[in-house]
Amino acid sequence: MATLAGGAPPPAAATDPGDAVAIVFTSGTTGAPKGAWYTHASLLAVAEIEARRHPGGMPRFQTHLAPGLSFAHVGTMTRIAVQIAHLGRSIIHDAFDPAAVLAAIEGERLTHLGGIPTQLVALLDHPDRPRRNLSSLRSVLVGGAPALPSLIRRIRDELGAEVSVRYSSTEVGIATASVAGDPADLVATTVGRATPGVELRIVDAANRPLPAGETGEVAVRSPATMRGYWRDPEATAATVDAEGWVHTADLGHLDAAGYLHLTGRRSEMYIRGGFNVHPVEVEERLAHHPKVARAAVVGVPHPLHGEVGWAFVVPRDPGEPPTLAELRAFVGTELASFKRPDGLTLVDDVPLTPMFKVDRRALRALMEDSPSPTQP
Repeated sequence: MATLAGGAPPPAAATDPGDAVAIVFTSGTTGAPKGAWYTHASLLAVAEIEARRHPGGMPRFQTHLAPGLSFAHVGTMTRIAVQIAHLGRSIIHDAFDPAAVLAAIEGERLTHLGGIPTQLVALLDHPDRPRRNLSSLRSVLVGGAPALPSLIRRIRDELGAEVSVRYSSTEVGIATASVAGDPADLVATTVGRATPGVELRIVDAANRPLPAGETGEVAVRSPATMRGYWRDPEATAATVDAEGWVHTADLGHLDAAGYLHLTGRRSEMYIRGGFNVHPVEVEERLAHHPKVARAAVVGVPHPLHGEVGWAFVVPRDPGEPPTLAELRAFVGTELASFKRPDGLTLVDDVPLTPMFKVDRRALRALMEDSPSPTQP
C-alpha cells in the first residue's frame, strides 16, 4: 500500500458501522435477482452469532474450502467476517469440481466441510470418492437449501462425519443451526434451533405469530440480517416489516422444543384440485426410489386440476429408468394421492442456478419445450 501511495501513508477512511459494505444477490429461482445489502455491523454480527454456535468457542486457524461458490453468495460474503475474526484460511476454487474437492480434502487433511445439498450429492456419487482418503473429515455442515433426510443420513453413514445443518438465506445471513449432541433424527428432519442472538417465529398471512406445530411463514430478526434490498424500497417494505422482522417466504413450523421444520418455499407450492402440495415433500419420497438418482418437482398448469406436479428425474440407470406409473405408485404408498406426480420427464441432470439451487423456471421451460411421452 505504501508503494502504491508513493511512500505517503494511506489516507484515513471515515467509516461508520451502519455503512453499506456488501451487496449479496438472491438466486433468482422464481424472479429477477435482488441485491440484499449488509453493513459493517451486520457482517460482524454474523461472526459473533456463528461463534456462539460453538460451546468451546469458534476454532481458530481453521481452513475453509470455498469450492466454486459465487462471491455474490451469502455464504461466501458473510464468511469473510468469520475468517478474519478467527484467523482462518480460505482455499478458493474457481468452479465446483467434485474431483478437485475430494482431492483437496485428502491433500489438505480438511477436518470440516460445508456445502449445499446438490454439491454434497455430487461428492457422494463421484467415482473418485472410494479411492480418496477422507478420514480427516470430522464434521460436515449442510446449508444453502433444504436437505433431504436421506442425504443427511448418507453423509453421516458414508463419510463417518458428524453432520450439522443450518438454515440461512440471502436476506437473514444466519438463523438456525443444529449443535453437537443433537439427536440424529432431529439433524435429519429439522434445520436446528435459533442460534443465540437470533429471534425466530412462524407467522400467518396476517403476520400473527403461530403456536408450535402450526405451519406458516418463517420470520427472522437479528442484528445480522440484511438492511434491505439495494435501491428497491418497495421490495424491502414487502420483506422487512415495521418491527424489523425479515419475512423469508419459506414455510415451516416449530416443534415444542423450538426446532424448525421446513416445508418448502411459498412460491414453489402448487395447488392441485384445491389441495396444497409442497414439492420438497414429494422430492424426498422420490429420492428413496431405487431407480431414482435425483429428482425435482414443479407445479404446472392443468385444465382440470388447476395445477399438477411434474417430476424431473435423473435415473440411476439410464438403461432402466422408472416409469410414471412406478413413481406414482411409490409416492402413493406414503403420501396422499393428490401429491403423486402427474407427469414425468427424464433428464441427464437437474439444472441449477449459479447459487447451486434447483432452477425450477428452467425445468418448466424444459417441460413446455419437449413434454414427456409419459404425460397423462
